[in-house]
Formats: sequence, C-alpha cells, structure tokens
Amino acid sequence: MFQTVPKTKQVAIAACMALVVFVASLLAGYYPIYKKGYTSGGDTLNLIKARNYAAVGTYQYESSNGVLLSTDHVLAQSKKTGLINPLTPIIYGQIFKYWGINRVSGLPEYVSLISAAIFNVLAFFIIRRLFGGKVGFFSTMAMAFMPFRIIGSLSFGFYDFAMIFFAIAIWLVLGSKNGIFRGGNIRMGLASIFFALAALARNAFLISFIPFVLYDFYKERSIKRSFVFILPFIIIFGSTLTPYSWLGVSNGYISDINNQPFDQLGEVFPDPYTAYYDRDNFIQKLQNEGLERNASHFLGQWGYSVTVGEKISAYEESLKAYVAYASDLIIFGGPLILFFMIFGAYWLYRNGREMFHFFGLWLGVWLTGLIYFQTGNWDHLLEIILVPAILTGLGIWQITEFIKPININKNIISGVILLFVLGHLTYANKWSLYDSYRSSRWVDAVNAADKVKLAPRGVIAAGIHPTFANGLNYLTNRDIIYFNPGAIEKLIANGKLKEAFEIYNVKTAVGFSDSASNSIKKMTNATIIPF
Repeated sequence: MFQTVPKTKQVAIAACMALVVFVASLLAGYYPIYKKGYTSGGDTLNLIKARNYAAVGTYQYESSNGVLLSTDHVLAQSKKTGLINPLTPIIYGQIFKYWGINRVSGLPEYVSLISAAIFNVLAFFIIRRLFGGKVGFFSTMAMAFMPFRIIGSLSFGFYDFAMIFFAIAIWLVLGSKNGIFRGGNIRMGLASIFFALAALARNAFLISFIPFVLYDFYKERSIKRSFVFILPFIIIFGSTLTPYSWLGVSNGYISDINNQPFDQLGEVFPDPYTAYYDRDNFIQKLQNEGLERNASHFLGQWGYSVTVGEKISAYEESLKAYVAYASDLIIFGGPLILFFMIFGAYWLYRNGREMFHFFGLWLGVWLTGLIYFQTGNWDHLLEIILVPAILTGLGIWQITEFIKPININKNIISGVILLFVLGHLTYANKWSLYDSYRSSRWVDAVNAADKVKLAPRGVIAAGIHPTFANGLNYLTNRDIIYFNPGAIEKLIANGKLKEAFEIYNVKTAVGFSDSASNSIKKMTNATIIPF
C-alpha cells in the first residue's frame, strides 16, 4: 500500500495531491456562496461576541433579561456570563480588530471556508502517513464533497479553528513513523496543548480527546507518558472552568440557571420572556406533558427533578438521530457512501486491526458522550469526520484492488471510481444545500436586515427563530429580543402582550405571521416590518 517510488518524487506527488485537495475544497465550498451571494449561516452569537470585543472591549452581549444588545448599549446594560466555546469568539475578536468592524459582514464566510480547506489538507497528510498517498487523496477528496462537510465549511463561527487545532494534535500524536501513537513525550505534550485548544474553540472536542488518552495508555502502559499527555490539557482547558480564568472569560456551560446566557436557556425555554418571567409555569408544564430531548439534561443540571424514564427517553432519541445520519443523503451522501465505508471498515478489520480497534473506541466514546448530553445535532459529526473519510477512501482503494481487470491501469480505475463518488456527492449536495438555504434563519436575517436598520429607536422584537434574532443583531447592530411565535400567541390570548413589550421597551416587530402582526399592532401600537 505504501509508496515505493523515490522519496523526492513521493514529496512532489504528495504536494500536488494536497494542492488539488485544497483547491477542490475551496471550490466546493465557494460555489454556493458564488450562486447565492452569502452562506447558509453559522454560529452568529460567536460573531456578536467578537464584534463587541473589537468595538468596545467586552465579549458580553446580552442584558439581564435576554435582549441582544447593540454595541452602543452593551457596556452599560450587559450581564456577565461565561462564554460557550470561548476560543472561537476570542480569535474572531482579534480578526475583527485587525481587519476592522466595517468589514465583518462577509469576512467570516471566507475565514470559515479557508479554515475548512486547511483542515482537509492536514487530514490528507495524516491519512497519507497512516495508509499512503492514494488512500489519503481518495479520503480527503470524498470528505471535501460530503454534504455535511460543505455545510460545515459554510457555517462560520462553529468549527473553523477547532478542527485545525484537532488535526495538528493528531499529527503530533502520530509521531515520525507510520502508524498511530508513535509520538515521543515532547510530541505528546505538544499534542495535548492542541487538543486543549480544539476543546476551547469547540467544547465538544473534549469527548474526542478521551479515546486518544485511553488508547495511548492501553498501548504504552506508562503513567508518566499519560501524565505528560493529560497535564497540559487539564491546565489549559481547566482554566476556563473557573469563574475568572486567565482568558478573561469563564465557560458558559458551568453557570447556574440565573447566570446562563439564553443560548443555553434556549435548550429548554422557547424564548427569553418565558425563561425569565414565566419559568416556573413552563417547567411545570414540561414535567406534566413530558420532556423533549435535551431538556432533561439541562433541567437536571439546574437542580430540577428529572425521572429516570425521561432521561432514558432522551438518550434513545439522541441515539436514533446519530444512527439515522449514517445513511442520510444530505449528511454523508446516502447508502452509496455508506457502502464504501462498510467496505473500508471490513478491509480495516482484516488488515489494520489496531486502527480498527482505535476507531471503534473513538466512535464509541464520542457517541456515548453525545448521548449522555442528549444531543442530536449533525454538526457534531465534524468531530469524527476523519473516520468516515478514511473508511470511504479505503473502500474506494479496495474496490480498485478487488476489480483488477486485464489491461486497464489501476490508477484509471480508481480515478473513475473517485469521479463517480464525487459526482454522486455533488448530486447529494444539490439537495443538502437546497435544504440548508431553504430552512436558514440566517438567510431570513439577511433579507430583513436593511429594513430593520431603519426601524424606530427602541428594542426590536424578532420572531421565526433565535438564530434569526441573532443574525439581525449581528447584521444591524440593533437591540433585538426574540419572542417565540407560540409564546406570542399565548401572550395575545392572555392579554399580556402589551405588558411583555413594555418590559422590553419593544417598539418594532419583525418576523411574525400576518395574524400575529395584526394583533401586535393593535395591542401594542408597535411598528411592523414586513419582509
């Protein structure tokens, strides 16, 4: 499997392959931006925090009752909360300070796109070290076109920097020879630093660090080596678990319910008004009618009573979500790509037992962790993307070896198979991108932003979805409060809408149905923005 050509030629071939992967990744991600003029969205809250830091020197962004504040009001009115995934807004804050606030509208899209392409190149060199250049090329080309990878590359503020840190960490773990876990103590210590940076940029990478620690100890049986591997991670990542860390921010996941930002409260409550002014009634209703996925985890964390049955039900929902993704056309690419992954897994089981066992451990720990936290989001698949990519690449390579027709060069066969796979993935992306843009609340915010900028002074009530409200705050730099459409209907029915709007000093409303907008106009005299 490994290259037998002279080393200088190997390097030249590898460089050309890496360049192709980089360019292909950029083109695959840039095409929807070229067609639409913008991405399908991202973690806008991280950009809001970064914008505020660049503008006025603070990462805070929210009032004590959940208003997304403009930079004019954030210093005087924001409450102090911890940051979720703190390193991402910190890095973006520095980027915004360097490039200027007036350029942030399109900049994150390209930061995310370039970051994804860099990760794909790093992945190529990682896989090349493990399985050779051909498998590395097949794997990363397929990965670059997998639907969830392209959506991930368009999703600014999510995994932009975390995945690069994670790839560097894995490269260091590999050491200087072919195989896994060959790094010396110095490389393992450096790897630990980059694992910590990955987890700081996206906290969920903490879960993927655990299997590397476990497997390395299993192989080496060295407490000293494990200590070297773990200690830098504990020092760096653990610093954000204190109320006042060296980063200047604490981790938002560990705050109590009264100090949580709404992006955490929103895992349970439909909107800030419910979370702050109707909390007990809503929780009682949840407990009477049954908890949804994620709610039991957060309510338990905040000290509320949660039954074992409710937890098990949430775990089951989470497991079903991730199992379904394996054959989903708009995630990996459907049954065809799953077939290649199964083929690759079979070869790995027969010929690469060590790597097979490690992949099994990695996926097992990762899935267990996500089920425990009751998640079901597709974006978490980006944390283990190397596994399906490698299995797909091995599947393509092995099918090439399996066919072996007479008088046809194997490189031609593998090229045809790869083109077939990429063609199929391009078709899958057609539907994935359609679904992503159709359901994108960021797109709604882009379409409404110009009108919202001209709204009268005062807070603007936004409907549709929290990400719509986040996008409006980021694009317009206006004070925005999100009201869930269902909560609005309840307030209207109970005659409390005017009271709620007075609490938040709402003067304008956008993103509500025609019937709700008419009621809002009649009961509050707020300005309605149609879009």
